[in-house]
Amino acid sequence: MNNHSDNSHEQEMMAELPSTDDIVRYIDRSGGRVKRGTIAKHYKLKGLLRRLLRQKLNDMAKQGDITLLGGNTIALPKPLPSQLVLEISHQEEDFTLLARPVDPQLQAKHLKIFVETSMDIGVGDLVEARITRVENNNYIAHPTRKVQSEVDKPVLGAFTNLGKGLPGQVVPLDPDRLPRRFLVKAEASTEIPDGAIVLARPLPITDRDATPMVELIEVVGDNVEGLESLIAIHNFDIPHEFPHEVLDFTESLPAGLTDAELAEREDLRKLPIVTIDGPDARDFDDAVWVEEDKDGNFHVIVAIADVAQYVQEGSILDKEAFVRGNSTYFPDRVVPMLPERLSNDLCSLRPNEDRPVLAVHMTIDKKGILVKHKFTRAVIHSHARLTYDQVMDAINGKFDELTKDLWPQNLEAAYKCYKILLEARIARHALDLDMPENQIIIGIHGEITSVVKRERHDAHRLIEELMITANVAAAEALESKKAPCIYRVHPAPSPEKLENLKVILKQHNLNLEKVIGLQPRHLSVLINQIHGRPEEELLMQTILRSQQQAVYTPDNQGHFGLSLAKYAHFTSPIRRYSDLIVHRSLIKTFNFPGKGELKTPANKFGNLAEHICVTERRSQRAEWDAKDRLIARYYKDKLGQNFDATIVSVQKFGLFVTIEEGVGEGLIPMRFLGDEYFRFDEQKNILVGSRTNCILKLGDKVEVTLSDADMISGQLTFALGKVDIKDLPQRTSSKDKKGGRPARAASRKEEKPAALKRKHAKHKKKKK
Repeated sequence: MNNHSDNSHEQEMMAELPSTDDIVRYIDRSGGRVKRGTIAKHYKLKGLLRRLLRQKLNDMAKQGDITLLGGNTIALPKPLPSQLVLEISHQEEDFTLLARPVDPQLQAKHLKIFVETSMDIGVGDLVEARITRVENNNYIAHPTRKVQSEVDKPVLGAFTNLGKGLPGQVVPLDPDRLPRRFLVKAEASTEIPDGAIVLARPLPITDRDATPMVELIEVVGDNVEGLESLIAIHNFDIPHEFPHEVLDFTESLPAGLTDAELAEREDLRKLPIVTIDGPDARDFDDAVWVEEDKDGNFHVIVAIADVAQYVQEGSILDKEAFVRGNSTYFPDRVVPMLPERLSNDLCSLRPNEDRPVLAVHMTIDKKGILVKHKFTRAVIHSHARLTYDQVMDAINGKFDELTKDLWPQNLEAAYKCYKILLEARIARHALDLDMPENQIIIGIHGEITSVVKRERHDAHRLIEELMITANVAAAEALESKKAPCIYRVHPAPSPEKLENLKVILKQHNLNLEKVIGLQPRHLSVLINQIHGRPEEELLMQTILRSQQQAVYTPDNQGHFGLSLAKYAHFTSPIRRYSDLIVHRSLIKTFNFPGKGELKTPANKFGNLAEHICVTERRSQRAEWDAKDRLIARYYKDKLGQNFDATIVSVQKFGLFVTIEEGVGEGLIPMRFLGDEYFRFDEQKNILVGSRTNCILKLGDKVEVTLSDADMISGQLTFALGKVDIKDLPQRTSSKDKKGGRPARAASRKEEKPAALKRKHAKHKKKKK
């Protein structure tokens, strides 16, 4: 009786607790993280109610409504990524579709994902989708494209010979591909060398409990070396071969403009306009000319290849460009958005050839303010193809045959204009997060000759500032006419990322000003404080990782990083479909003569933008994937060498470090930290030694030994200190005992490249 009475009383008391929705809303209003005692105090809970609150919070955590952190801290669970691959899992009576993430880790969450689409999809289909959070665990998915079923997709994998008379084994090189192991019939395996990279076709599954089988399509190579980019192309489904009908259509396009078409365009051929690019550039889609007037104002012309003249909406060529969304750039090759006849010929602003362009005339005053702009359809005749180094030499007073004439006619005024634009950039507090990128130098025989930091100087920045200004002009021009536009939007850092940034800054005695609404100037002040400090590069990378990803959207929300109210991509239609849409909208809005005006209605721009975001992320991930494997190949001959390293991330499974000023990045797993056991303190983001209380934290300088450079996963593994890698703890497998190849020196959790790359995609540089 007493137990029943106690239970009844407890149930009555439970009814006095705030609801799950109320608690979630309160945590959300409190910045996404709050102490349990603060919740109790807010709702004036005392005695038994406090104990029952703890029980309720535990139940909410099990349901995925909240996350329990150390120190009695309650937080909202991390939101889903903005882009996901989903399986349509259920259809309700009212025909509403529900979906679940393909990622098993996300399936464990208690999520309800409603699908909102006009696409022809049904239960069982896989789709890429943009995810919008409605409330805590409820989301709406906006599918952008169907994904080929994993069951049907060919497997690109590493082959292992399991022994005479036994089937061969294929392990997918795509870390997200499931299952993780396939078998090849023994008779088909005899001629395949161990470690070869093979392409295979999955066979129908007849026994759910048996290892799935594949049939061999081809042996792609004897090992990973030289195939790094091809692997990334396959893993991320980058369309890399143009259909024959697209190539035939492209070849049929007429070269140049007719006399009638020329007469309709502004003639800029006499201007000493030039292209300025890297020495290895093959497509030249922008040209510039600048003059200074007597009042110190600048007349700037930025001329962009008129791709819309050739790639007209609805054509077979346009449909292929839309599917690709953008060009994808690897260290050893480019997968272009447009066929070579366009990207390297008809739409390339090659020197001494007439080319159609969409040009913008801009007036920039002495304060670097864009005061006037006018768009025209024009024709130019590039007077020179210059490189950044040539222009930088000219800036420094070293002229060659081309630049000695072009300096007084164009380059001198362009450099003066850049200096004024730079002052305006500083004045509006645009973020100076220009971190040097790794450049992998590939020799003529495919060998990696070096990995260096890509040099950037004033010539690069000159072109960048002129292109940014032209992009602003495009956004302003379309917005002033209320015309449809695809904006390039960069949101301010999320509260969660901002909180993480504050924790790291505090460890370095830096404080981010307390503000209600973060503005670029707040981070700009912080960046100025960091310049010149020994840990400058690390802290700059930390600020960079706190930024959100820039996106394409028809709704203008401004660009936080550039501190601009209006911004659209206009300057690269050869390699970005977003820019081509902006060109078409300008052509229609200003009633320019010629072909290529916009036909897509404004209400379809949301779907266009979603698709372009998906293809951009796809290319970005593929580029990182290839670079990781190439860098692993570069370091494979350096196993056992010692390096000075910097800790760039602290995780519960180990430390991520960079070596050689960020050229190489890899993991020190927990078991390679020496004899001492280290505990992860999530609140302080540090590892603490159990015996000595030694602390390992972000920014610490350590000595490491390279223990593994895995070209399959693209992962470097290090051990702390100077060690003999033969003495490091190794995991064994049945294959090791039989004398086969040694297992990789990593636990299952540490080995999983997909998980590690997802966690550390934030280390990569985000695009403007």
